[in-house]
Amino acid sequence: MADLSDAIKALGTSRARDRIGAQARPEVMGRIRGRRRRAGMAYGGVTAVAAVALTVTGLAMAPAPTPAPTASPTPVPSLSSALEYATIDLTSELAQSDALQLPSSYGCGKPVPAPDVDGAPVDGAFTVTYDGAALASQGLTGGVEGTLDISSSFDGPTRVWTTAPSAMLVRDGVVVGRAFGGTPREDTVVDIGWGPTLQYVWPGYAYGCGEDESWIPLEAGQYDLVLVARIDSTMQLAAIETLEQHSIVLLPPEMQDYYQPGSWECERMATSDMYLPISCGVARIPGASLDLAAGTATIPFEPSGFEADFSATFVSEPVTVTVAAPEVVEEEAVEPDPYPAVVEGTVPVCGQPYSYFETSEVAVTDGNTMTPGEGKISLGLWLDRMEWDTATIDVAASGELWLLTSAEIPQEDGSSVWTTELAGVASITVPGDRSVDLVRFDGPASIDLEVGPTQWCEGYTSAHVTEAYYAIHHTLTDEHGSRDIRVPLWTSWW
Repeated sequence: MADLSDAIKALGTSRARDRIGAQARPEVMGRIRGRRRRAGMAYGGVTAVAAVALTVTGLAMAPAPTPAPTASPTPVPSLSSALEYATIDLTSELAQSDALQLPSSYGCGKPVPAPDVDGAPVDGAFTVTYDGAALASQGLTGGVEGTLDISSSFDGPTRVWTTAPSAMLVRDGVVVGRAFGGTPREDTVVDIGWGPTLQYVWPGYAYGCGEDESWIPLEAGQYDLVLVARIDSTMQLAAIETLEQHSIVLLPPEMQDYYQPGSWECERMATSDMYLPISCGVARIPGASLDLAAGTATIPFEPSGFEADFSATFVSEPVTVTVAAPEVVEEEAVEPDPYPAVVEGTVPVCGQPYSYFETSEVAVTDGNTMTPGEGKISLGLWLDRMEWDTATIDVAASGELWLLTSAEIPQEDGSSVWTTELAGVASITVPGDRSVDLVRFDGPASIDLEVGPTQWCEGYTSAHVTEAYYAIHHTLTDEHGSRDIRVPLWTSWW
């Protein structure tokens, strides 16, 4: 389940939190695996990728913590008896994004952040130079170089999180663009006399603000450019490190409601290599508490190495710069899938490769779902979506079991396309109750099926089967009403 762990960990740069407990749909995977060439916009022929030169001198900085591909739920680190506690607002930006990364939307649509080092044991000053021709020999149009010299007055070893300089583009006093993605907060322990020099070079291009515009080139023209850097040492960041150590992730209050301690989903995730929502895993951390009504989490942390509580923001003086118009790169249009898809109203046939199979949001979660063989089987049904509490599923009296195989087919242009093909088909009937009531807290509800003998396509046997889809018409009734679904049940690893 490494893919899910990685997805949950990337909360700051995507809405992956919306898909906890879910995997990519087959039709999505089909498109990912297919050949895609999209028209794009680029600066100097580089399509939508910011190239930022960043050097750090005079400072040994530890790399930002990176989770292992899988996070084992046991054993978990123990905490000492001498603890301090931090309360985190689950609606705050700190909780809404990866806390160890400054989000790409930082400052967007707001006035330029004000410099603020009051009360902090750190100080610093930016030196910014602008020479429009300085980088012309490198094919760049920027010419802005910034240096931030830091001084400090720490009394001893202290843990800090440093966010390197990044560029904000400003118009009429409001941040409208930036030349960075999510900037990592570098976690390190510093000591007396700490005084790094942070350097930044702006290559001349920028992107829009907000998640939806994060890789859309900023409109050409003149802007004020400011450089911003941060140094933080807060109890909230120290507490979030505790969550990291216990493989726990924060979610906003409205999402915590769906993951209740003792629920099937919580129990399932706790025994898997996954990060847990805090509402599932708060019991892992002695002394931690969650108040959904107040929208807060109180988390203990080790005070050792945490000698200060401050946030310092460094902002350069603005310089007027010119953002060049992006070069429109006309590439080949999106090529159609070379193979058809199986969608509503389509029945697969032997010998035909398919690009993907459209499937239902109702998923098969357990039971003998792969080449079950002839006879009676029991399937667990579940809903593959984020927000729901209860639902009823009514299935037809009969349908088909499609046994599928996958193959990578070379193309004339040297590329290859992953396809799915029918390997065999069997009849299925529902001998008993055809209505299933789902309660999310309790987990999947079972339905019994009778599977007939398999009719194999020429050249295929059970050894070739990689997926099994239950093509049976069904009606889903939930808070949105009732709707008939005439595509197969989705087979989930849940």
